[in-house]
Amino acid sequence: MFKRHIQEIKDEIGKEVSQRLDEREAFDNSYYQAQMTERHLKAADLNRTSLHKLDKKEQEELLKSAYNILREPAFAFAIDQLIKAQIEETVTKGTSEEHYMMGRFSIAGMNRVREAIEAMAGQFEQLNKVDDFDPKSLI
Repeated sequence: MFKRHIQEIKDEIGKEVSQRLDEREAFDNSYYQAQMTERHLKAADLNRTSLHKLDKKEQEELLKSAYNILREPAFAFAIDQLIKAQIEETVTKGTSEEHYMMGRFSIAGMNRVREAIEAMAGQFEQLNKVDDFDPKSLI
C-alpha cells in the first residue's frame, strides 16, 4: 500500500513536471514566433526597397516630410494611443495564445511604422545637418 502511494505521488509529480514543460515549450514557441515576426517586419527596409528608386529631389521631399511628421505631436500621440489601446485590448480581452500573439504583432507593426519614420527623419537630419538649437530659448 505504501509503495502504491509513493508511485501515485511520483506519477502526479511527473504529470506536473510534464505539464510545466509543455507550458514552457508553448511559451518559448510563441516568444520565438514574436521575435521572428519582428525580424520580418524589420526586413522590410525602405532604403532597400522603394526609397532608392526615387530621384534625388523626390527622396529629399520624402525625407523632409518624414522629418516634419516626426516633429508633429499628433503623430506621436496617435501611435502611442493606438499602442496603449492595443495593450489594454490584448490584456483585458485576450482569451487565447493567438489573441495575445496578434496583439503583440499589431504593436510590433505600429512600432515599425514609427521606426521607419524616425529612420527617414534621421536621414533628413544627416543630409541637412538639422540643429534643433533655438537661440531664443536662452533668453
